[in-house]
Amino acid sequence: MRIAKGLRLAGFIYRPFTNLIPMKKKKMKIKPPSKKLLKKYTYLKREDGSWMQILIKKPKNQKGKAGIFWVHGGGYVTGSPSMAKISMAKHLAKEYVIVSPDYTLGVYKPYPAALNDCYQALLWMRDNAKDLGISPDEIVVGGDSAGGGMAVALSLYARDKGDIKIKCLIPMYPMIDDRMNTNSMIGNKAPVWDERNNRKAWSIYLEGIPEDKVSKYAAPARETDYTKLPPTITFVGSIEPFFDETVTYVGNLKKAGIKVAFKLYEGCFHAFDVMVPWSKQAKDAKEFILNNLNAFLKD
Repeated sequence: MRIAKGLRLAGFIYRPFTNLIPMKKKKMKIKPPSKKLLKKYTYLKREDGSWMQILIKKPKNQKGKAGIFWVHGGGYVTGSPSMAKISMAKHLAKEYVIVSPDYTLGVYKPYPAALNDCYQALLWMRDNAKDLGISPDEIVVGGDSAGGGMAVALSLYARDKGDIKIKCLIPMYPMIDDRMNTNSMIGNKAPVWDERNNRKAWSIYLEGIPEDKVSKYAAPARETDYTKLPPTITFVGSIEPFFDETVTYVGNLKKAGIKVAFKLYEGCFHAFDVMVPWSKQAKDAKEFILNNLNAFLKD
């Protein structure tokens, strides 16, 4: 496993911290948002009475009427919308309205809590498009890692339910296969995210669900019908655990006749665009996403 030049020092530094992410179960607190938070965020009330925080970022120089529903990463068990400050969403927010939900993490409740939250927030975005300054017909859904996996899940869910049509999808190096039986996954010890982390995260997210009962909306790689899905833009590093499942996903989309822009970054580990933003690979990935998104939105 050879890390690309320009990422090796960062990989060496990050490697010792790869498996230190806490993933213990927590109790979810149900309480209304404070007046202080209400001034900074929008909140949606869930069916159980708890409140879901929604981060909204509007650009100074908005480009067109497209809005981006961005799902943060973190293996479905960690993370928050504030990660938009360092992820690809940071660059997208310079031109497009960003809506990012603080969905229920697996350490609080397993699937389908996160999916239900994200879909509720996505429909809210559609219904409030005018106030957000966007078009309900130009909603892009994207995310990185588990956020990318949730973006794919939402594309399947939205297609099957028929409530909303997603204009374009940006699922960067998505976490979509709970079976974890690919060559790039088995034995992977690359920096940032590896097989061990992945197995811990899936076990928490899918707690209580038998392997033969896992839904395609939980693990989208289980889907067999890739027709009528949104045009998709994605990339992946060659040494990360999600390499094979991303390549297979892209191949299935192409076989179904879906327009795809895909790029492979040799020697790059998971989330290299976030962890090593100064690298030429990260800068290229940013341009790849932005250029293709602008092109796809013109279609």
